[in-house]
Amino acid sequence: MYHDTDRALWPAAARNLLAHLVEMEGRGLVAAEPALSPGASFSKRQEEKSESGRKKPLAPPGALG
Repeated sequence: MYHDTDRALWPAAARNLLAHLVEMEGRGLVAAEPALSPGASFSKRQEEKSESGRKKPLAPPGALG
């Protein structure tokens, strides 16, 4: 992923990526397994559908403060 980036910057890039994943997990967009941590695996959550078949919105941006 960071093949064009100086290797000395990889730890900072990894923390930045993790910060984005933490934010996405908080919004309900991704799930962390087994638990939220730097070693977790992340996957996209399935979108819920309402009874009418329309997609239910996940937490809107900024909803978590």
